Amino acid sequence: MLRTCFRYGPIALAEPDNYEARANLMWASTYAISGFTKFGTDVGWSCHPMEHELSAYYDITHGVGLAILTPRWMKHILSPETAWKFGEYGREVLGLTGDDDMAVGEAAIEKTASFFYDVLEMAGESLGDFMRS
Repeated sequence: MLRTCFRYGPIALAEPDNYEARANLMWASTYAISGFTKFGTDVGWSCHPMEHELSAYYDITHGVGLAILTPRWMKHILSPETAWKFGEYGREVLGLTGDDDMAVGEAAIEKTASFFYDVLEMAGESLGDFMRS
């Protein structure tokens, strides 16, 4: 699903009438909202429920709240024990290369933040700069 968002999000922003981009984003959204990704696995994305508190308090959209929290959460939990999962994410979703899981994981986190803040401009220019700190 994230691979779809990384591929079609920028296209949909640049070409709002692009049916293929919009349709693929809607499919990804449908899977995400239905809980489909939870079947058969333990889901360890604890920042997702935390975001509901953030958007309720600050009156921001769910997506912007996730864009703010997710990269920070990823940085917080990246460790020698979790590096393999972030390495896998970087290679499988973002197309990164390398054998060092920690290095690939760090690059994946930075690329994810850059996608939210620079490519999609989800958090706005000034908030995006603030959230990088």
